[in-house]
Amino acid sequence: MAGKEYKSYANPMQDGRRKINPELYDEIKYKYARVKSLRKVAKEYGVTKNIISFIVNPRQLERYREYCKGRWRLYKDAEEHKLAMRKYRSKKRKLKIETK
Repeated sequence: MAGKEYKSYANPMQDGRRKINPELYDEIKYKYARVKSLRKVAKEYGVTKNIISFIVNPRQLERYREYCKGRWRLYKDAEEHKLAMRKYRSKKRKLKIETK
């Protein structure tokens, strides 16, 4: 049995995760080169300093992905997954987004 597929958000800003458009990467690199502060640039874009560091130094992102490979699991057991899905669906209901 395949997992359920959910409709995407009509407004991406309701997703709960901040995203940076890849078109802004050059601008972010330029600002970081001037300011030399990950925290200031991250605050300006409303993301964490890790995100900015991965944009400024892509090699660091590759090392991080390699480190996480095989070590990171989203849920330890079925019960934890069930609780997370309840929370997720509750959020969608609150935002009035239907699921399939």
